[in-house]
Amino acid sequence: QVGLALHNDMFAYDAFSGPYVRSTGFDNKPNTGLSWRVGLLPHLEHESLSRKFNMRESWDSPANRAASDTPVKVYTSPFDGPPGYASVNTPYRVFYGGGAFFNEDGSPVRVGAVSDGMSNTILVVHAAEQVPWAAPRDFKYSAATPLPKLGHPDMRGGTQAVLADGSVRTFRAGVSEEVLRAAITRAGGETIR
Repeated sequence: QVGLALHNDMFAYDAFSGPYVRSTGFDNKPNTGLSWRVGLLPHLEHESLSRKFNMRESWDSPANRAASDTPVKVYTSPFDGPPGYASVNTPYRVFYGGGAFFNEDGSPVRVGAVSDGMSNTILVVHAAEQVPWAAPRDFKYSAATPLPKLGHPDMRGGTQAVLADGSVRTFRAGVSEEVLRAAITRAGGETIR
């Protein structure tokens, strides 16, 4: 659902937006205080919740606190509760900067910028550490820093990721760091296997 929503948003605006909410003002700058997940709400049948956000303020501002504290089922891992359970935290996070799919400054990413191929590049990953879904707390990528822990302890086969083509792929437990790093970057000249 998250991958489909990202693609619907991309088709509406001709580019992917993240790791922040899409620009809503005349300055054409994204709001670095709100997550990309907030911007996807209209594409996830949460239009009314989206309207409760002041898109110019941060996720934890007094104006946005009540909306940010609203659990959203689609951002909740199925491993974290019974069917229908929803949480204010999410494991679904993106990489940005350092050649990752999303730009550090939040500028839009067009499909043509993904020269490694949409089916070879991670868009969203299931992370071990959860964060408030409205908070812009994603992974700043660098080839020189360790990768974050990915996956859920109950997901023994590995971790799931939404690739830029919208497909979901399981990266098996023990996958090499080289393969993961190749999948994180969008224009490194690698393919993943």
